[in-house]
Amino acid sequence: MLTCWLAWFKRMTLRDTLLSYEVHMQMGEWDASNSSESSWRSSAWLEGIMQKVRFLLTTIHQVPEGALVLLTDLDVMPLNPYSGLVAAMPPSRDLMMMHNYQTHFVANSGFQLLRNNVRTRLFVDTWLAEMMRFGLSPNKDDQRFFNIILYDIETRPDKRPGLNLSWATFPHNLVGAKLDGRFVTPRTIAFHALGRPSSRSKLQRMDEVLQLLHSGARSSPVWQRPCDRTAIESSGCSRQ
Repeated sequence: MLTCWLAWFKRMTLRDTLLSYEVHMQMGEWDASNSSESSWRSSAWLEGIMQKVRFLLTTIHQVPEGALVLLTDLDVMPLNPYSGLVAAMPPSRDLMMMHNYQTHFVANSGFQLLRNNVRTRLFVDTWLAEMMRFGLSPNKDDQRFFNIILYDIETRPDKRPGLNLSWATFPHNLVGAKLDGRFVTPRTIAFHALGRPSSRSKLQRMDEVLQLLHSGARSSPVWQRPCDRTAIESSGCSRQ
């Protein structure tokens, strides 16, 4: 997935004239006995989640005050310039993320745009601290802690003193995970291949997204050409 994501992200950033990008990455050590088919919800997967949030906290303490920081999972495929996400984020907003399609959660922590300030740093610090305090399990992952904190901010602010950040989810037609022509359009900015347990099945879903996009028009917009169907094969992802 890393090979795919780097290829897609490079093509997108080279064509986005409205933003300058700085990529921060951390490679974790994984148990080689866990294949892509079995690693989901494994102990290595849970450790990777913890490392991801820890790395996010480190990163936002390194970038300038007010800088925009995008946290993305590797199974999120860019379809249009991410400057469109910035345009959709009001100056007063501290945090925006993808909508979560699970009924008991509102936000998906795998794709989020943060404005680096004291409120978002406190939020991420609290998120990490609670995961470390209570521990992670397949049914108690980063999504659950993320949404519980957001719920408390929204409904019980007295329980989270100081966490008065402004947050919202991106519109479904900008960032989504449903293979639906109402939401996957030429204006869609990113697609998240949720609910797929392996790299191969995620790539198959992304290929279906690209087929859906191209079936509605004879030619794709210039911003989506780097993500045409050959992008998967040319980046070597079909062999993973």
